Amino acid sequence: MIYYQKMRYFFIPIIILLAVLTFHRNSIWQDGYTLWKDTVQKSPNKLRPHVNLATHAIERKMIDEALFYLKKAVDINPSEPTILFSYGLLLQKTGKKELAENYLMAAKALKPGDEKSLLSEASQLINNSQFTEAIEKYRNVLLLNPVQAKALLGIGFAYEKLGREVEAMNYYKMALENDPDLIEAWLNMGNILWRQGNKEEAIRVFRIATEKRPDKAEAWNNLGAAYAETGNKQEALKAFEKAYQLNPDNEMIIRNIKRLKGEITKSP
Repeated sequence: MIYYQKMRYFFIPIIILLAVLTFHRNSIWQDGYTLWKDTVQKSPNKLRPHVNLATHAIERKMIDEALFYLKKAVDINPSEPTILFSYGLLLQKTGKKELAENYLMAAKALKPGDEKSLLSEASQLINNSQFTEAIEKYRNVLLLNPVQAKALLGIGFAYEKLGREVEAMNYYKMALENDPDLIEAWLNMGNILWRQGNKEEAIRVFRIATEKRPDKAEAWNNLGAAYAETGNKQEALKAFEKAYQLNPDNEMIIRNIKRLKGEITKSP
């Protein structure tokens, strides 16, 4: 598990630029830095090339160049709060705190609202199956707090519901980098891995979930189901019984135990 410690200097701007902005790089380009630099030269007044080039510069640890192109992006669109926030955050990380504060305050002024209320609004959108709208609301949370694990989890969940599992996994991983005990992220990752056919990895993730939250019946039930599907019936029964101890009224868990015991009884 990667944590935001010494490498936070480089990871946070990348999260802001890659996870919050709506600009995406094309995976077919083998050298994104060279391509976007060429694009910037050909289209010096377009926003996207400057943002993407800054992202590649950060990945290469070329911080001065990243600052240069982010500033260009700010000049092109000074009313885009995410770019203002990204630029301010990077200034802050390079020690230019007074200048950084000006941009951070400007970004927040363009996107008012407190973190708690925005999380609540996004959660309501999720409940209403308005997943695209929820993503945008969670992104507003990230504008206020770029490493807010629940917002990253929420975006991941919304992407998963939209069928975009690759993006969902990326956000779940980012959420866990900031909160390794976020049980929902572990369970959702395990479910995606299972659907993708990566059963051994799914079992590993479900086991981590039970270690993180041994009081979570869902984690034990998922682990039991995974074991059962891979033929490890004894371990599956142990997991199901643990889930039952935690939630004896859950009909699904009860059915899982009965079915598995019947299969074990029939086995030669």
